[in-house]
Amino acid sequence: MVSIVGICVLMLSLTTLPSGQSSTSAPVKDGDLIAKSCEQTEYPDTCVSDLRADPRSSNADVAGLAQIMLDLSVAKAKDILSRIRQLSTGTTDPVLKQYLDGCITQYNSAVPKFLSDAIADLQAKNYPFARTNAGYADTGALNCQSSFRGPPEQRKSPITGENEAMHEVAEISAALITILG
Repeated sequence: MVSIVGICVLMLSLTTLPSGQSSTSAPVKDGDLIAKSCEQTEYPDTCVSDLRADPRSSNADVAGLAQIMLDLSVAKAKDILSRIRQLSTGTTDPVLKQYLDGCITQYNSAVPKFLSDAIADLQAKNYPFARTNAGYADTGALNCQSSFRGPPEQRKSPITGENEAMHEVAEISAALITILG
């Protein structure tokens, strides 16, 4: 009777380990780590698609997956900043230009700073700060988007899709970092 109880306790303890505990140190060869990690994000389809598109993900642990998403966030922020600058230079609408220039400020200073801090914190295994900084990068995209609601006047944002994409990768980055601790 004792041996059956002991076996049950052992099996229960093995099945209740935190899901990210062993996956942070060793890559999973069959690719399950990407799917399992992405299931814990708000945008699992985007997460899986973006990670599988990066060849580094095939041998990455959870920290590596978070690094890939942060790298993607940096690249996306740079692309969006370039697009915003083109739109700002090309518009004759002074209100739209004001809003786009505000977005340039968000993407030019806040977003890269927070993402570089998130990367440094991730590499230092300072996960709470890494998660917070990734979240702040997300706030920059949301602030940019909300600026088009005015005042002085409301305008349709020409970069809604870009801001949403930035929001998604930053949220995914923060969620992956959350798995780490």
